[in-house]
Amino acid sequence: MNIWNHDLVIERCRSFIRFLLWMVLSTHAAMVAVFSVMMLFQFLRFAWAWAQRVLFDEPW
Repeated sequence: MNIWNHDLVIERCRSFIRFLLWMVLSTHAAMVAVFSVMMLFQFLRFAWAWAQRVLFDEPW
């Protein structure tokens, strides 16, 4: 069997590149999800502090 069978080499390279692309995209999606949750948490904390300061501290 010829180890450098052209179609087989191309197929292996394609599957390897597809696997790398899938890994990069999945890790990127996970990082984006974590970052979005953190940003949402910071925004909610800021909005809660602003609401407490504006609505409850100052006289109407």
